[in-house]
Order: sequence, then C-alpha cells, then structure tokens
Amino acid sequence: MTGTRGLCSPTIYVDGVPTVGSVIESIMPRMSVYAIEVYRRGAEIPFELSAVRSGPTGSCGVIVLWSRKSRQ
Repeated sequence: MTGTRGLCSPTIYVDGVPTVGSVIESIMPRMSVYAIEVYRRGAEIPFELSAVRSGPTGSCGVIVLWSRKSRQ
C-alpha cells in the first residue's frame, strides 16, 4: 500500500483488535479467516475504527480480518 509518504504497511486488525505483525499468515491461518476488509486510505476507514484514522498509520490503510470463531 502507499501512503502520503510512499510505501507503508497498513494496520491489521483481527476481530476488531489491532495486531502486531505485517504478514497476514503469521497473524491468522488462512483456514481461520471468515472475511477480509481492505480500506486503502484514511477516508475509507469506518467509524468503528476511527481511532486508526487519526493516527499515523491511518493514511496507510487498514486490513481487517474476521475469524470464523467470531461468527459463531
């Protein structure tokens, strides 16, 4: 992804919680993923994640992963 200052890493959330790491496979196994949301820039980030929008990583975008267990 690209931000206002060139290439950058998006913030990754799992079930609404920010995570540490930038490789999705290291955060959550593929078989556990129920859905993925991708917001490429700050203006696209929904209100529920508005704290990210105002932070330094908000301009890099956000990837939200939802696990299968969050849907049970």
